[in-house]
Amino acid sequence: MKKILDAELSALKDLVRLLVQEKNLLIKLKDHLLFKVIDEKKKIVEKIELLETKRKSQYSDEALQEYLHQDPEGKAILVEIENVMKQVREQQEINLMLTTQSVVYNNNLIEIIQDAIVKAPAVYSGRGYMRANTLGVQAAFDQSV
Repeated sequence: MKKILDAELSALKDLVRLLVQEKNLLIKLKDHLLFKVIDEKKKIVEKIELLETKRKSQYSDEALQEYLHQDPEGKAILVEIENVMKQVREQQEINLMLTTQSVVYNNNLIEIIQDAIVKAPAVYSGRGYMRANTLGVQAAFDQSV
C-alpha cells in the first residue's frame, strides 16, 4: 500500500511542477512551448489515474482506512497527498484564469485591428494620377480648390 501511495504522491508532485511551468509560460506568452507541457501533463494524469485504479483494485476503502489507522507513516503520506491535491486545484484555477485572460485579450486585440482596418479608397495625386490612400483610414473628401 505504501509503495502505491508514494507513487501517487510523486506523480502528483510532478503534476504540480508542470502546472507551475504552464503558469510561467502563460505569463511569459510562450504559447509555442505550452503544447509540450500539456502533453506531459496528460501523461502524468493518465499515470495518476492508473495508480489510483490499481490501488482501488488491490485495496478496498476499508482496507485503506485500516492501513491508515495502523501505520502513522501511511497517514502522513495521505495528508501530504491531500495537500498536494490542494496545490493542484489552486494551480489549475490560476492557469484557467490566465488562459481566459489571454483569450479575451487576443479577441479584443483582433477586434481593435479589424475596426482599424478600413479599406481606404483610391485618391488622385496632385498630377491627376490615381493612387492608393496611404493613411489606412477612410479620408473625408477635400473640397478645397
